[in-house]
Amino acid sequence: MSHDDDQDGIPGFIYRWDRDQALTQDRCFLCGADLADGRTDEHVFPQWLLRRCDLWNEKITLLNGTLMPYKQMRIPCCSTCNNEHLSRIEQAVGDAFAEGPEAVAALDTTTLFLWMGKVYYGLMFRELSLLADRRDPQGGSIVSPKFLATFRMHHLLMQAARGAVRWHNDQHPASVFVFEAQQPTDPRDRFDYVDVSCPFRACPPSSSSTPSTWAATHRSCPTSRVSRSRSSTTATTWSHSCETGKAGHGPFRGPPMNASIPISGSCSAD
Repeated sequence: MSHDDDQDGIPGFIYRWDRDQALTQDRCFLCGADLADGRTDEHVFPQWLLRRCDLWNEKITLLNGTLMPYKQMRIPCCSTCNNEHLSRIEQAVGDAFAEGPEAVAALDTTTLFLWMGKVYYGLMFRELSLLADRRDPQGGSIVSPKFLATFRMHHLLMQAARGAVRWHNDQHPASVFVFEAQQPTDPRDRFDYVDVSCPFRACPPSSSSTPSTWAATHRSCPTSRVSRSRSSTTATTWSHSCETGKAGHGPFRGPPMNASIPISGSCSAD
């Protein structure tokens, strides 16, 4: 990551969390820009995915156990980040899924990491504006600004989407895995999403476990999120801390800066 003008002539970037990480709805979730002069809404789950898997009216489970339609999962974003930086990533990933599993597996690791990382962070940013209990308006939001601020390392890595951060190929901050799986007939069953922010062992279920019982083990944790229990083509990333350089795939506790965050997203590729 650069802090000065590097040898290739790329302008230096100094990350200031108070300036660059937005914790309110009047700033861009990605670059932190003030949106007083104009705001766009970035879909946490891209529109091409909602169309492809018929998810517009399907619902995702939020961290407080309530449900929200995928189509309402939108977050504040400036026009540049939305229509330029993130649009390029969505175009690349969407085209790859339309082409097939081989194309998804051939995607640049950084592209897949940023795509899934945006979904993961974007969900929490959306929950920043939602009441934990609608019966208690003074009870705070599902995700507090203090909690989201602990993910500033992940947010810093996300700046690679707009070219402000980069890394060498042999020092990638995440492990990304793509697996080909069976494709259900119903398009709504061709998508799955799981993220975990509590003690969890990143290992597959036993051979006797069914997908639904495996999902139930995630739901039992109050800070886990499961959208659907069925999956098809799966892309999984573990986001590592650059401070430790370690990729602990065993038990971990989020969101400390030295933790690994498993994010599993599934969508069928033609």
